[in-house]
Amino acid sequence: MSTQKLLVACGTVLICATYMLSNISYACACKRKTTGYYLQMGEVQTTAIRISNQPGITQSLTGVSADPAAGRKTIISRKSGNCLACHKINKLSDQPFQGDVGPTLNRIANRYTEGQLRQILVDSRKYFPKTSMPPFYTKSGMLRVRKKYQGKTILTAQQVEDVLAFLKTLK
Repeated sequence: MSTQKLLVACGTVLICATYMLSNISYACACKRKTTGYYLQMGEVQTTAIRISNQPGITQSLTGVSADPAAGRKTIISRKSGNCLACHKINKLSDQPFQGDVGPTLNRIANRYTEGQLRQILVDSRKYFPKTSMPPFYTKSGMLRVRKKYQGKTILTAQQVEDVLAFLKTLK
């Protein structure tokens, strides 16, 4: 075998080994985001177990009844909720381009209480400090907010309650 062929073969083996090792370390360090699992101190737990002792926001933000149909509209709206940019919901299979960045919202009402879901919508950073999900109903702790959006929330209190009403149907 010529030296050139030997170098090519060694290079190929080195590239394949590096790729395989990087995938192994990635697989060991992380779980798929859509599973609802996270790694903490070497133990894998569901996020539902992690926050099970935290009641969240138990009181309605509005005190009036919520509309699941209006919540559905907010969830699929690309201008307000935009939930489907990151999450997948099988019940909304008629909606294209559902995301897989965040966990699936299928059966979310079985995993969290109403108060916990409301807290996640209002400001999920309370439960998930490193989340990329925006806080939909808070004005504090925001970074790099454009002037025209400062002091405003993404959703109104009624929209949060409507989205929550729709999420409660996902069992």
